[in-house]
Amino acid sequence: MKRNKCLPVNLHQSVAFATLALPVFTALTCSTGIVSGTSGSETGNGKICGCIVDVSGGRQSDVQVILLPKDYDPNKSSDPVLLDTTDTSGNYFFLCDPGSYTLQSIHLHDRTRAYSDSVIVAANETELPPDTLKIPGSITVSLPDDGSFQDGYFYIPGTTIYSFPDRTSGSAVLDSVPAARIAAVCYAETGSDEVRVIRNNVQVAAGGSVDILYAEWKYSRMIYLNTTSSGASIENNVTDFPVLLRLTRQNFTFGQSFGNGADLLFANSDGVPLPFEIERWDADSCIAEVWVKVDTVRANSDSQYITMFWGNPTVDNASNGATVFDTANGFQGVWHLNEDPSSGADALRDRTGNSGHGTLVGNDIRVVSGAVGRALEFGGEEAYVELPDATNLDYHGTITISCWVRFNENSPDSFNITGKYSFCEEAINECVITGYSLFCSSRRTIQLRVGFGTSLFFFLESDVRITDTGWHYIAGMFQSGVMTLFIDDKRKYCDFPETPVPSPEAGFIGGKSFFDGTASFTGEIDEVRIGSTARTPDWIRLNYLNQKNSDALVMWK
Repeated sequence: MKRNKCLPVNLHQSVAFATLALPVFTALTCSTGIVSGTSGSETGNGKICGCIVDVSGGRQSDVQVILLPKDYDPNKSSDPVLLDTTDTSGNYFFLCDPGSYTLQSIHLHDRTRAYSDSVIVAANETELPPDTLKIPGSITVSLPDDGSFQDGYFYIPGTTIYSFPDRTSGSAVLDSVPAARIAAVCYAETGSDEVRVIRNNVQVAAGGSVDILYAEWKYSRMIYLNTTSSGASIENNVTDFPVLLRLTRQNFTFGQSFGNGADLLFANSDGVPLPFEIERWDADSCIAEVWVKVDTVRANSDSQYITMFWGNPTVDNASNGATVFDTANGFQGVWHLNEDPSSGADALRDRTGNSGHGTLVGNDIRVVSGAVGRALEFGGEEAYVELPDATNLDYHGTITISCWVRFNENSPDSFNITGKYSFCEEAINECVITGYSLFCSSRRTIQLRVGFGTSLFFFLESDVRITDTGWHYIAGMFQSGVMTLFIDDKRKYCDFPETPVPSPEAGFIGGKSFFDGTASFTGEIDEVRIGSTARTPDWIRLNYLNQKNSDALVMWK
């Protein structure tokens, strides 16, 4: 069997291997297995062979195959490359030194391409799996406005593909890119040996184009939102929604991020930056919770995505709870309850711009693992968190209050959970009931209560009895004479009088006891929110299904 000799070729002047005019060789047939009985050559003693096929599996002749070192820089490298052209059976063959290579192929007639970036050559004989020719795509790198990336070029390591920036268009286009997973897109200055990775793991579809935005960030990942029946099923779009992202070692490499997540950036599918807040970042334990405000979560969709970027050591930390939980979107108080309550006045931070921070009253409260990040455990010894006497937390005709709660075996018969509520602080015959609260009855049902400044109060009681010790999401809402109560994904509502509701002086988190016999709360509370907007049932449902432990909204593909 005849064996050709693969000659070194310098490709410095090529822009892409699609445009090369290179000599054609006769390839060794390799269809029946590894070539045997051959000796080494000038190029080394490693032997590899394989074949090229089209999308239907048919073997393709007249395909130019090029073998390059894995770190090959098409504008600078002086390393030799090896060429062959497939024979009538679609086979190629190389003799080369052991090492790591990439293999690129181009059909000389229809210009389809194939690519493999993980060719390992040992000092023996290796047959590679078939490579499949596909229509190529392109990658466009959008340049930042600060004038960076102007004096160098972008390239795909281990290929002949590179491009200089076009200052007029503000971008650099890498054309004729094989349809495959591209391990990295890099940037290099012409007069420097420094190489900067712009993006890792870029998936190019056949005939498709990929836009690389925010080139200053090294890594990115698309995060999908599933609102179909297989996910967080909702019937209507939800706007300005804080999506909870839980980062773990399974979906995120913490060692690639800088400054405890200070380099994070999020954008929607149009590339528009999204506000976000880091609630917790524990790189040692590889766990974090991040809230991202999505302008519109589309109903009945599993194709919507946001993109997370990281790996930029020069960017300022953009985490800001006030932009996620914006008062313009109805958030009046948001308490994650992940701080040490014993650290002084205003220890429990309100993440809205209202700064309605909470202060510990009593001592029997501690930080524990919660429904979302950390939470507060209340021991029942007259300990609660006092919220400020702020008018933005008062009832003004429309209000939504929500939290996560977990009872335990020591929880009392009846207790308040959170609210801004005063119940019989004087003698029973002088009882004046004001404000609103979420309350647990002795039957372990949840009540949404409202008092109008008399000895009477109205309440809506759930049909659900909470008899376990797991986490439950509860939310209450007043709007246009209707009270609505949500327990997890169950809903109940009733009418009530549209009457002005006087407000007590301060709100509370944790069962502040009152004269009527209600006891202090024993159990755990997390993620308390008070808002001046009546949320839709889809909004409440999305909160529950996104924040529960088995998140039904976020898909990590």
